[in-house]
Amino acid sequence: MDSCPRRRFLFVTSGMLTLTVHALGPEMRTMNAASQIVRSGLWEWLTGPGLQRFELVREENGWKARGTIVALGERGPAEAVYSWSCDEEWRTRQADISLRDQSCERSLHVIAKNGRWFENGQEKKQLARCVDIDLGWSPSTNTIAIRRLNLPIGARSAPLTMAWVRFRSLHWSP
Repeated sequence: MDSCPRRRFLFVTSGMLTLTVHALGPEMRTMNAASQIVRSGLWEWLTGPGLQRFELVREENGWKARGTIVALGERGPAEAVYSWSCDEEWRTRQADISLRDQSCERSLHVIAKNGRWFENGQEKKQLARCVDIDLGWSPSTNTIAIRRLNLPIGARSAPLTMAWVRFRSLHWSP
């Protein structure tokens, strides 16, 4: 359950819902028939009008999460659509994030490979120390570190450096 004072957890499903390729939209047709939704959830923002829908999907060679956020901010309504994928050990492989509001549309394509981070094809050397990606406006990316570290309930990890993506601007930093 999300304990962040900015969001309220509304709904979660658990269990294994098997997806079939023909039931998916064109943007998801690359998923294999063995993909399964492990969890889905809905969070309500408490700092203003907003909702987030989230799915965690088990794939043949790792994990994928995807979600949509619709929120009202300082510049009006905004919609963010994201997906991130990890390998079997929960190491970030890539993320795709797009955001649309009344001022413009922008997107970010991130690849993490051998300790190097790339934004839209350009290496971001300042992120070399980063372990995972963190969407600052979504609790979904917390799943990456929680699963990878596999800590017992109540245990704490050492500090981690994340590649933190800011909402609205899509700028990121350690």
